Amino acid sequence: MKTLHELQNEIGKTQVIILAGGAGKRLGLPDTPKALVKVAGETLIEREIKLYSNCGFKNFKILIGHLGEKIKKYLEDGSKLGVNIEYSEDPPVKKVGKGKALKHALENGVIERDRRGIITFPDDLKLDKYLPIKFIAHHLYGRETYEIWASVLLISSTTYPYGVAKVDYNGLVLGFEEKPKIHLPTNIGVCIMEPEAFELVIKEIDINAPKSIEFEATILPKIAQMKKLYSMTIQGDDKTTWIPINTLKELEYARTILTK
Repeated sequence: MKTLHELQNEIGKTQVIILAGGAGKRLGLPDTPKALVKVAGETLIEREIKLYSNCGFKNFKILIGHLGEKIKKYLEDGSKLGVNIEYSEDPPVKKVGKGKALKHALENGVIERDRRGIITFPDDLKLDKYLPIKFIAHHLYGRETYEIWASVLLISSTTYPYGVAKVDYNGLVLGFEEKPKIHLPTNIGVCIMEPEAFELVIKEIDINAPKSIEFEATILPKIAQMKKLYSMTIQGDDKTTWIPINTLKELEYARTILTK
């Protein structure tokens, strides 16, 4: 029972950082934040909060951008969902990206630099209700065993979005396979960061840089080079375990799955 209590304690100390700056333009909703798009009766961000809240996480930091006031008005302080919510607005620069938004939230104190955080996105549906518990337990093992600074969540396969041809050495096409599954560990956008990783974000990301900065392309590779980045791979694909929502077709598929 000691281990279970320790896990509950670590969950209670962990902040959930939701990056909710995306717009619903590609879903045909230019005046709606993507996080407020409804799927089977609930907004994407409500589903994300409930996923973590049901696993014991209560401390939420939501990073908002364009149309973010609508998210604040909808969720308020989080009390109606039984959680505590603080907000960080994007820095006042032209091109932001997730990296600059993250650094800005660390510098303005919304994200606590001395506490672990799970970074996640509301427009990626995770269908395993125990996933947050599994992931943090796995991360804590890596922290204790390998002294890692961060962990990423991977999925074992994804759908290649095009038809693939099988071609012989003469160039003759022998057949086609439409949208095959690619069996490569794929990042699904969920990351746990320890304070050391947050300090690297502050050090390496320039908010005044002329282009947007993504922490996945800058910070995570640096942590990997230091052999401080751990991973957890879940079995499944982008149709069964994790459903990204970037297009109307994906949105309709998600609605079908969740309605069932």
